[in-house]
Amino acid sequence: MSKGTGEDAGEHDENTQTAWFKEIAVEVLQKDPSGRWAEFDAERLFPVIRNRIGRLRTKFVKCQKLLGETGSGIVMDDREDELAGNFRNIWDQVLGMCPEYKRLHALLASSPVYDKSVCSNSGTALDSDLSILLRQSSTPSTENLLEINDSDADDDELESSERGTSLPPVAALFGSDDIVATPVPKKAATTTVPAKTKVEMKTETKAPVQNAGQVRNNMLSAIEDINAKQSDMLLSVTKMKLGQKATQEAAERAARFKEAEAARQFQREEAELGRAHEREMMDKKLELARIQHGQPMAMGMGNSGAMGNGSQMRVGDGSLMGLLYDGDPTQQWQSQ
Repeated sequence: MSKGTGEDAGEHDENTQTAWFKEIAVEVLQKDPSGRWAEFDAERLFPVIRNRIGRLRTKFVKCQKLLGETGSGIVMDDREDELAGNFRNIWDQVLGMCPEYKRLHALLASSPVYDKSVCSNSGTALDSDLSILLRQSSTPSTENLLEINDSDADDDELESSERGTSLPPVAALFGSDDIVATPVPKKAATTTVPAKTKVEMKTETKAPVQNAGQVRNNMLSAIEDINAKQSDMLLSVTKMKLGQKATQEAAERAARFKEAEAARQFQREEAELGRAHEREMMDKKLELARIQHGQPMAMGMGNSGAMGNGSQMRVGDGSLMGLLYDGDPTQQWQSQ
């Protein structure tokens, strides 16, 4: 329903809420200059708009409940600078939760379907008196008549006028002395009892209406608590999963480091073995050269220290190392 102006005020529109959501989705998302949502149709985009509007409405109602009727009125009069103490803290909290509160209030408060029960469900004495006056102005005229009949002054006047009275003698009515008339006192009026019953029933019927808003608020609070607990639980599970993942990654890194260290140790050992083999081969070559030249083995020459002591070994006027390079030892080895 559109608020409208003039003669079209309050007229219904043919579009449903879903149609409006789709139209907003087309204007806001599909026609976005960035073109991020151009490939999506309205059927897939309108739930986003619907959920966003629902969250804004829920957030606005929650902030309005925090402010109350007095605080909301002061804020909408642009007098929020006058707030102090607890009201100031609440207003700062509202600004943190809903920075667009005043804009939403201007939009929702002027709507013909705006629900003012959030601000009107106050428990102060002034609001209670105003509620009583509103209920009395809406009651039919018969209830007022019942309340007049229920007053103590009317009961006293009725009892005084009927106390001690009796019906006229029957003989006087029919003109005969044979008929004996027995005076019968009138009963007291009992019209006040139904009136009291109706008034009590009226009070009982109003009570559920007043408690309906409180029940809704309690249900909303319970739902919010459940959502908060679920969010905390999901956060705890996520943290636990992240911790397990970090521990597993650390273990994998340690295993990879250990494998790399073992590979480097193996390479060092292989290199050491290769150098030892080269030294041994050099000793063998020196011994072969000595045998080929018919020279005895010098003192201190062994398999392990041949290279280190070769520079001190001399045969005749030449060194043993010179025997290896005076001729072509390869040909001598090949001939043998």
